[in-house]
Amino acid sequence: MSRLAHGAAPSPNWWLGFGIAVLLGAFGCIARRSAGGGRFWGGVFAPGLAGLALAWGAAPSVTMTLAVLACAGGTASALDWALESPRGRVAGSVDAMAAGATTLAGLVPAAAAPVIGGIAGVLLGVAAVMRLAGRPRAGWPILPIAAAPLALLAQGIAWPDASVAWLAGPACVLGLMAEAGRARGPV
Repeated sequence: MSRLAHGAAPSPNWWLGFGIAVLLGAFGCIARRSAGGGRFWGGVFAPGLAGLALAWGAAPSVTMTLAVLACAGGTASALDWALESPRGRVAGSVDAMAAGATTLAGLVPAAAAPVIGGIAGVLLGVAAVMRLAGRPRAGWPILPIAAAPLALLAQGIAWPDASVAWLAGPACVLGLMAEAGRARGPV
């Protein structure tokens, strides 16, 4: 997805990896006999549409918009596969959008980082507020899910030459997985 965000022509190796990822998503839907929700729309359709736009030379604004959808969709599919929706559909959608936008914000060029980072920041803030409103005493998930990613994104904007903002998305996703694991308990 970083290549989609940068808008440069991808290499054959990128296309190979992209094709393998989409095919694995499709295989997972077939193997699990479940092609609904984040599994299909996020893991196959959104990335596939973004790849087609890039292959057909769509305008950069279209490619960037589809890159955001593909990142959010890919995150949604990962969360869906891991059964990461213990807090409900709306909360899970906000989490997926926040994690996807955070992932993209850590990959875009420095010039685009403030805009995409601002979008990610708003979504992370909404996710944090939803957690505080739902369980005021359970504030621990806010650190890995929202606070740490925001700090990493801010560091990337403040010091673009020594940026570690690419860690923001993985930190958010790992926090969501840890929260879901605690909510479900031992399996």
